[in-house]
Amino acid sequence: MAIITCHIPGPTTDIATSKYLTFHQDHDHFFVTEYNRTHLNYWIPLVKPSRTEAGLRLIPWDRLAEKSPRLFNLCRRSGASSLHSLRDGGTLYISDWSGVHWHEENLEIEEVMETPEVGPGDLLLLRVNTIHATQTTDDRRLAVSLRTCDPETPIDWHRVAGSSTMAMMQRLGGFKGNPAPNKLFYPVFQATQENDFGITLGDLVPTLTGERE
Repeated sequence: MAIITCHIPGPTTDIATSKYLTFHQDHDHFFVTEYNRTHLNYWIPLVKPSRTEAGLRLIPWDRLAEKSPRLFNLCRRSGASSLHSLRDGGTLYISDWSGVHWHEENLEIEEVMETPEVGPGDLLLLRVNTIHATQTTDDRRLAVSLRTCDPETPIDWHRVAGSSTMAMMQRLGGFKGNPAPNKLFYPVFQATQENDFGITLGDLVPTLTGERE
């Protein structure tokens, strides 16, 4: 079982060493489309030696609402965020969209997370903004994640380009160690820039699939 340590710049750096990767809500999808309850993630493991290893850890919405109504309200219609266990107790919430930081003193991630037991060919059906983390392990895993979205979802260029958070800037301009822009997000940025008003997620399909010249 691998052990990792997370480091967050800024005044709060007491992130606890963890036996799982960082819990988060996916970033790129939320940056482009914002929250949409009809957008789903079909996660299917193809190669997975053990049903109890190399899976996904999830935080159920009802359990989060019971333990921390504040975090529930921050996350339930949002995305592009991460949750970190702190050495002195509690959980740190960081939004890479709004820049909001919140320390929830009364929530321990271990108390609310679940790790479904799944094998090759099984399906986890999740809302796209479900809080999750990859279960660290020495086992190898191959999985496919299929996303279904409403093609009529409007894309607002001012939203796509309007956030100045570090995560957004890295997707547009790259960062140290990976100076190239994000291969998915940057073409979307270009396409929405060229079509300031009226563009939808369906209009972006040729860009996302590489069919656009």
